[in-house]
Amino acid sequence: MFNRSSTPRYMEAFNQKVEYSNDKNDSNYWEGVVDVPVNSWSFDLDNFEKVTPSRKVNISFQDEICKRVKGVTYIFNCCKQLRLSRLVGLTAATIFHRFYMIGDLKKYHYYEIGATSLFIACKSEECRRNLKDLVKICVKIAVGQSEPIDEESKIYWRWKDLIVKLEELILENLNFDVTPTNPYVITMNALKINNNGPSSQTNLEEMSEEWTKQTNELFGNCTFLFEIFARLPICLFCPTNAVCALIVILSSKKAQITFPIDYLSNEFNTDSTEEIRQRKFLKRGLQLSVMVLGQCGTGKSTFINTLCDEEIFATNRSAPAELLLEESTARIYEGGTQISLDITMAPGFGDFIDNKTSTSKIVEYIDKQFEKMLSEECRIQRNPKSKDTRIHAVLYFIRPSGKGLRELDIHCMKELGSRCNLIPIMSKSDLLTNEEVELNRQIIMDDIKRYNISIYDFSACFDDVDEEESSTIMDLVPFAMISGYERKIIDQVEHKVRNVPHGVIKIDDPDHSDFTILRTCLLGACLQDLKETTHSVFYEKYRTTMLSKSNVIGIMEKTDEQSANIISRLSKSEDVI
Repeated sequence: MFNRSSTPRYMEAFNQKVEYSNDKNDSNYWEGVVDVPVNSWSFDLDNFEKVTPSRKVNISFQDEICKRVKGVTYIFNCCKQLRLSRLVGLTAATIFHRFYMIGDLKKYHYYEIGATSLFIACKSEECRRNLKDLVKICVKIAVGQSEPIDEESKIYWRWKDLIVKLEELILENLNFDVTPTNPYVITMNALKINNNGPSSQTNLEEMSEEWTKQTNELFGNCTFLFEIFARLPICLFCPTNAVCALIVILSSKKAQITFPIDYLSNEFNTDSTEEIRQRKFLKRGLQLSVMVLGQCGTGKSTFINTLCDEEIFATNRSAPAELLLEESTARIYEGGTQISLDITMAPGFGDFIDNKTSTSKIVEYIDKQFEKMLSEECRIQRNPKSKDTRIHAVLYFIRPSGKGLRELDIHCMKELGSRCNLIPIMSKSDLLTNEEVELNRQIIMDDIKRYNISIYDFSACFDDVDEEESSTIMDLVPFAMISGYERKIIDQVEHKVRNVPHGVIKIDDPDHSDFTILRTCLLGACLQDLKETTHSVFYEKYRTTMLSKSNVIGIMEKTDEQSANIISRLSKSEDVI
């Protein structure tokens, strides 16, 4: 047995018997864990330095790197004791680094996650190792003892139970993505080297006369660099192929071997300049600004919460005493791309007896965003990181009354249609039958045409589909909206649902609601067109108007100045006479 007086600090913390809950409904089960989108394991270094889960619990950047290095070193030490291949060690290191972009180092010790990552890597790489042997070695190295741990000891069983519990937690939070592209395999295949050393079939002999003598040195250099690189979270920032190419270049220089550039490009499939630019663009993400308007009780907050898949605005609040403008930002991941959705809500709009000022306040706000952009453009030294606050789309919720648009709706929509992309939405469609939905849709569209209200043309952003499909989308305007962000499994498939007295409505079913179609247009097919239309049509119109006014004022001021000079000269002439 080990001497308790010499117990490492890690074991002192471990002896406090911190329990990990098995109940997924228990808040402790998910404590210290944040959400990361599926297959999104490429991070920006600036974000890593500032907003990792460990940073949120006051662990500094330097401390996090130090603990990550210690954790991966612990993994490699366990691999050597268990005689596991380097492939398993590198896979475990990648799993280890990925988990700490979800969980923090304060709640989850790097020895615990390191041992569990190694156990998962053994399974994913089909390198079977008995859990009993793995626990013995992991505990032995963690405790710092020379003798193996007894299988009947409490610490052995505590570690065994811990690894099993953490395995489920890691797998679920990594979305079972535990087979990362391994740089070791890519590099060894490119160099025609296997785990035992250089292959006899290598064709690299033609590249250097001393290749045969220097192969062992190259192989050793690559192996050494792989273990060094794996200790740092480089796998989170750099593409795997780029890491492989860098390791080969560094190793070949040390071994005095020169590789042709074409060979490296072909073997490692390095990205072109355009692909790199596209990857940076996707990593930086997209941005969209929307304004949501409508009377109280039309489902605006529920729609936004459903769109963002989280509660952005409270749904049970009462109408305010005056019209307010509330701004919020949500992060949405669509197809692996981050979309920053800036939302402006106007609680109190249309809820008063006298709503004369409601439209003017909304219009003033939209024009103010144009003014910000224009003033930034007119600056001698522009700010390259200035944020685009212009409203790219207004989602106007209309209560289906069977009587068409109200006077306020007509007045406001005419003003908005000339300033931004106006998208009408028919709210509370779950209260209507299919026939009533179509009737209200037709009445509203008749009013829109009668009063010459400009709305966004969705057909403009569907160039790749035929005219029939494009016109089908326009036939759905105004979109019949039913929202709800509760989740329920129906026919073994998870759906967003809205519970009503007569059953369950599947929000993502186009037969029940137009939510999915509108979401696809906003965050996918029409996102870029909404922004381009805002810039090239509405903002350009505002810009031209304002610059024309400034030129007229400038001419008038210049004319007044010239008139004053003439009068002054005439006065002097009279004095002389």
